[in-house]
Order: sequence, then structure tokens, then C-alpha cells
Amino acid sequence: MNKKIQLITTTSSIKGWVIEKYFGVVTYQLVVGANLFHDVFSSFRDVFGGASKSYQKDLQGMEAVALDNLKKKAAQLGGNLILGLRLDFDEVSGGGKSMFMLSASGTAALGSPNKDQTTDEQNELISHDKLDYEMMRDRVLEKVHSDSYVISNTQDFEELLKYNIDAVEKAISYYDKYLEYITETDESDEMQDMFSEYFQNISKELIDSFLKSPEFLLIKKALLKKIINLLDLINWFDYDVIFSLLDSDNPVAHNRALYLLELQKNYYSIDDISKLKSLIEKVDSTYKVYPVLQKSKGVFGKEKEEWECLNCGTKNSKEVDVCSKYECSANIYGIPKNKINPEELKILFKKRIKKLEQLLIL
Repeated sequence: MNKKIQLITTTSSIKGWVIEKYFGVVTYQLVVGANLFHDVFSSFRDVFGGASKSYQKDLQGMEAVALDNLKKKAAQLGGNLILGLRLDFDEVSGGGKSMFMLSASGTAALGSPNKDQTTDEQNELISHDKLDYEMMRDRVLEKVHSDSYVISNTQDFEELLKYNIDAVEKAISYYDKYLEYITETDESDEMQDMFSEYFQNISKELIDSFLKSPEFLLIKKALLKKIINLLDLINWFDYDVIFSLLDSDNPVAHNRALYLLELQKNYYSIDDISKLKSLIEKVDSTYKVYPVLQKSKGVFGKEKEEWECLNCGTKNSKEVDVCSKYECSANIYGIPKNKINPEELKILFKKRIKKLEQLLIL
């Protein structure tokens, strides 16, 4: 069970607290396009002897998002403290675009206060900027979560980013439609950056929920590739999600599971050994039935058996294990160019288990 982060500090220890366990460094990087700021640099130059309020609010918003994600990572490891917090702002540029990057890092730890030490969370100070931000976020949340709401333009997407709103299915639906109409232009790159940023900021629980949903099975190949790349970027991995896809009777779910099985966890523990063993058994039982053959009649009425390619829909003879359509060349599991194979994954998992046993079991 994930713990709640109780304290974050820039120091390596907390007076009155006993550190019971260190889980290691947690990091988070947030990149924001300069268009999301309110003409930051011009407004900054207009203020002599002080920082622009709009500039401060934008930076505070970035800090809030970064800290929230840092807390989630630390909590997932079992920590309730973050020590040695460091926040670094940088300007990055490339391809004619300017962006801001915030790097946050700290050490996740588990600790408890001494008996005479109490933590009074109600005494925290809230700035008026923070209060205004949270009140506005509530209004945006109410609007976004209404049944009639749809994302209709990039401005709507920017609003989701600014207020860190969880609306994953609506965001993915909009981006899927967007990909149908754009070409390789600077605008498409900008939207891709925004989608990537949004995907990295939403909660893991919502990502898991989407990956278990029927909508995940309906997304097109171009979007699937982008989502898998983003999942790899954020070190996503979840046994329950993968098992739910493998348990499905839908071959498309099995196809999606193969893509997810290629991803890796950020950290491994002794509990992963038994889970990986169960995963090997499940992979074996799920994919041993492939190819799924269908009976049909040929030109002269002779019965024949074929399998339908999960990638392009082409009917193939049972004698072949690669799609006969040259542009596709997917294997019997629907993976183009045979890039992912269950048998190879099983071998990889067995090697991973053996090495984890050497490293974690004395």
C-alpha cells in the first residue's frame, strides 16, 4: 500500500524524526512550452526590481506539478518522507522552439516522529496564489468532468496542463482525432510535446484504468506507438493491468499486452520474483493457442484453415507464421516484423528472475 508523504525537506534529516529506511533517489522532469507562459520574458523585463506576478504563478504551478509527481513516486516505493529536495529551473531550446524545464529530485525515505514530536498539518501556510489556483482548478475540474465536455482545440489541452486535470480518455480521444488531420509540421510537433507532457503528469491510477478499458483496444496503431513510447518514458509497469489483458478473450487485448510486457519497472523487489514467475505461466497459457485458426471454404469448396492477422486483417494460411501482406509482415500475435515474441519474453523473464534471486536472496 502506498503511504502518504508527510514531509518534504531540503535537508538530509528531520529534527525529531527517526529515519527507518532509505529507498533511493526519486526524480521528475517537467518540460513546458514557452507558449504556456504569459509572455514571460517581456513581462519580466517590464518589472524593475522584482519578478512578474504572472511569471511567479507559472513557476509555482510547475513546482506544484513536479512536487505532486515526486510525492507519488516516493509513495509508490513505500516512503512517507522526501529528503534533500532540489528544484532546478532551466531554459532549453531546439528546433526553433524555446521551453522551460524543471528538474526535481530528492531521497525517498520511511520515517516516524519521536513520541514527543507531532506533525500538525493544519498549521501549513497557503499563499493567496495557491488558493486562487486551487479554486480555479476546482472550476475547471467541474467543467471537464461533465458528460457534455469534449476537448475541441489546443487551448482546451493547455488548460488541462495548466491545472493538472485528469481527463485521460478525453485527452487521448482528442489526440487520436488530431493525428488524422495533421502533417509533419511544427504545429504537430508542438501538439505532440503537449500530449507527452500531459501523459507524464496524470496519475498512474488513471493510466491503469485507461489501459484496462475497451477504449485502449480501439486506438489506432499510430497512437498506440506513441502511448507505448510514453509509458516507457515514465517507467510504467503494472502486473494487474497486464494480467487483466491476458485474461481477456479478445485477441486484441493479448496483442496490447505484448507491447506492455516489453516495458520495465523502475525498481524491483523480492516480491517481483513470484510475480514474474506467475507472469511466465500466464504468458505461456495465453499465447500457446495462437494462431487462432478459422475454417473456410476455398474456390472448389474444399475446406481450409486460416488465421487473421491482428495487425492488418489479412487472411493467412495455417502453414505460415508471418502475415503474407508485405507491408505488414506481422507475426501470428499481430506484432509487425516479429519484433515482440512471447517465447523470447519468457526467456527474458527467466533470466531476470535468476538475476533478481542472486541479488535479493541471500
